[in-house]
Amino acid sequence: MNFFERIAIKEYHDVSILIYVPEDASLLVSVVLQNIHFYQRNGIELVIVANRETDIPVIESLLDAYPFVNWRIVYVNCGVIFCINEVSLQMILRRVRNSYLMIVEPGWVFKTDVIYQLRYMLENHPYAYALGKVILDKSYGLVGNIRYSCLLVHKLYVDRAISTASTFNGVIELIKVLDMLRLRRINVGQAVLFEEKKYLNQEYSRRDFCCLKSNGASPSDLCGHYKIVFDYMTDRRNCFSSDFVKKFERFDCTYPENLHKKFSIICLIQVKNESKYLSELLTHLEQRCDGIILLDDGSSDNSYEMAVSDKILIKARKKPSAYFNDLENRNLLLQLGHLVLADWFFFMDADERFHDNYSDLRSIANIEDVDSVSFRLVHVWNEADKYRKNLPEGEDGIVRRYRMFRNKGYMQINSKREIHFLAMPYRRNEYHADVLLIHYGLMDSAVRKEKYIKYLKQDSNGVKQGYGYSYLLDENIELGDVRVL
Repeated sequence: MNFFERIAIKEYHDVSILIYVPEDASLLVSVVLQNIHFYQRNGIELVIVANRETDIPVIESLLDAYPFVNWRIVYVNCGVIFCINEVSLQMILRRVRNSYLMIVEPGWVFKTDVIYQLRYMLENHPYAYALGKVILDKSYGLVGNIRYSCLLVHKLYVDRAISTASTFNGVIELIKVLDMLRLRRINVGQAVLFEEKKYLNQEYSRRDFCCLKSNGASPSDLCGHYKIVFDYMTDRRNCFSSDFVKKFERFDCTYPENLHKKFSIICLIQVKNESKYLSELLTHLEQRCDGIILLDDGSSDNSYEMAVSDKILIKARKKPSAYFNDLENRNLLLQLGHLVLADWFFFMDADERFHDNYSDLRSIANIEDVDSVSFRLVHVWNEADKYRKNLPEGEDGIVRRYRMFRNKGYMQINSKREIHFLAMPYRRNEYHADVLLIHYGLMDSAVRKEKYIKYLKQDSNGVKQGYGYSYLLDENIELGDVRVL
């Protein structure tokens, strides 16, 4: 079977992965390190359950080394080994944020993109659950297979299984209950895992993964003994010593204590050689957000030094480059944003300003069922109070740009283009706001000509923009008045 690219899934996988800590916690570390690039994606949270206090420092070392994973660490302090049953799943369901639950044995390493493959199948078959396949050796030799290597199911159906069955112990029994609910079983043979060699030496049941003996304790012993040790949406650790920070030419956090506070709205902005207008820009933004994260794209002037504001939480500067990579810049801003706690983020360009009559972001942030927000935008043309109406896109010169989004943990923009892409990590529960951005970057004809040449160097056929760049040189233009918008 071919697994085609589904942008909606890649933008937000919507999967919570449940893994318990085995007897040897170092085994989990080994497996996580091999799977780490699969976890560092939009809409994936990793829920690790430990039942020994001595395991917590081992897991916390992973948090420090890999800050761009949506970690949730749960400590079960009940004196028994964690096992999958109706009580433990009830506790877990209350603590996962995503719609789909994946249960994986701690000793299994992804050979293929198992998360995407199983999620892809359930996107096409919603009333179903999906199973991967594990091999007992890294080669594809006939060593032996375990039929149920991992399970992916919508948590709604797990909840129904809990309500239907008075008791069950282990994933195999959970699967039997899902079958009783007449869910379709999908065995995805292409979704392959293999066993970490260290795990082959451990004693465990090959017939029912995630089912360990509970030392005679009843399932009810698990009640009331769950504690959240770390939650990526409410906790932050000091990540400034990580390799991520070292990639910048300069990195500054003015008020480190603020990184442990929760902010409502944070602006993500990139600048380059904007020292002339930077002070005015920051004053403009201060009125509309609670914090600012700024990336300097290798300015040759003193823009970085001029970027001073009480609202700036983090600022960083890249090494100079003649090549403009907007995708890389915005994804770096999203990574910087993950170092702080926030409810909402919005992207802003240095040559944009909010219209005074249409700039209420806080009302939008208070709407519960909204995650992604588009703003209106006009391009100022020739004069500061005139905008161009006859553009190749939009309606009467007013175009839509997705800019504001609810924080859902670590996120990146998935695009094959480095310029002219949808500047949002995901689109879910969309809202088209009346907020109006005034774009001044095309006001001057000389600047338009420079950008025409610049864009053609990176996009000679004009396919990345979608309608080319000849409009930048048009003389047959129709203008509107910004003041009457």
